[in-house]
Amino acid sequence: MFFAFTIQMLAQTQTPTSPPAPKTHVERFSTPEARAAKIERETSEKLKINPDDAEILNNRALARIRLQRFSDAYADLKRAIELSPKNAEYLANYGYVLWKLGRGNEAIDAEREALKYDEKNYTANYQLGRFLLRTGDKKYLEESAARLRKALEIDPRQYEVRFELLAVYRELGNTALALGQLDILQAALPSRSSTEKWAGR
Repeated sequence: MFFAFTIQMLAQTQTPTSPPAPKTHVERFSTPEARAAKIERETSEKLKINPDDAEILNNRALARIRLQRFSDAYADLKRAIELSPKNAEYLANYGYVLWKLGRGNEAIDAEREALKYDEKNYTANYQLGRFLLRTGDKKYLEESAARLRKALEIDPRQYEVRFELLAVYRELGNTALALGQLDILQAALPSRSSTEKWAGR
């Protein structure tokens, strides 16, 4: 029971459910979406001068992803990859956009392609692990776990990876490894005593 409560508490710290406080004029124009819109405008201007700059295309795609403009981001990344076909970061971002467009098999292929060129790419490892888990096909669970472990090895600070890894271990029926991830996630809470208090213990 406490484990379930801990997961709920951790999820709430990442996605608050209470209504946000009213924002000031400055804050309204400092949101991630506002910054993404600014970057989208700036990169579009730069691309008028040099339409074949793969890095600027990738940067505009990232801004468009933030703005939920996945079809536009797809076009940018497709062109960036045509210009730089072995760039793992572009391929990893392309995979994410394909997934958001409902093209799951292509998304998985893109992440695998990214890892061919850079096996230590955090984004490709993490996203491939997530996508394989979400296929619901048990034959991919071991590969999913391996990719997520690699992502954690690259950047152990990313707690969202541990949530995914916990889910994979549960699907595999490996309670010990699942609890190991849960222990680490529990340690991310402010204090055990406070969570026990709210859990009624």
